[in-house]
Amino acid sequence: MYQMLDAGFVGLIFSVFNTNNTTKEQTIQVTAFQSIPGIAADALQGCSSADLEGLDTQMQAALRASAAGMQEAASSSWQRKEVPLRVCKDNANPSTLADYVEVQRLLLEEEEQVHQQHLASGNKSSSTSSNQQGLGGASDLHAALKQLLHAAEQQQALLQHAECVLAPALAAMQQLSLQSDLQEQQLKADNARLQALLEERQRAADAG
Repeated sequence: MYQMLDAGFVGLIFSVFNTNNTTKEQTIQVTAFQSIPGIAADALQGCSSADLEGLDTQMQAALRASAAGMQEAASSSWQRKEVPLRVCKDNANPSTLADYVEVQRLLLEEEEQVHQQHLASGNKSSSTSSNQQGLGGASDLHAALKQLLHAAEQQQALLQHAECVLAPALAAMQQLSLQSDLQEQQLKADNARLQALLEERQRAADAG
């Protein structure tokens, strides 16, 4: 099941739409891995705690997880090795609210495209059935019901998107805004205190 990749290749697995049933918040999990031959896997499984000394905690945890997974798939010629992954902020390309808005727009466009495809498919099948059977009234009723069904499915998808994606994001943004306001107030207070201290020292220097 694992590809024969070169030593410098790293695979990424993204697990999305993991929804908390209580808070309705979503989480995204990213896993980095490499594929190694069975011989290398056997060598890794033979590592002791002393062999892992000098490595950071994340690397040790990744190696132990790899060894545990390799034991379950010992019969496989290629096995998976977990790779420690760290997400760092890139100050050169800061994320903006516009990026998030663009992603939501694309998701809504995809929902609309799927809806239009269902409508077109339903209209085509209804027209074909009507021509073959000569039952215009029954066919029109069937087409109308299918349109209502597709519209309801689209509304359900949009409501789910709003509940599971937009609402938690808005709540997080509101919390971030409150934190920013608090930090701004603290910075203003610090600035006023330092300004007063500077003026006091300036007066003391002038008096001396």
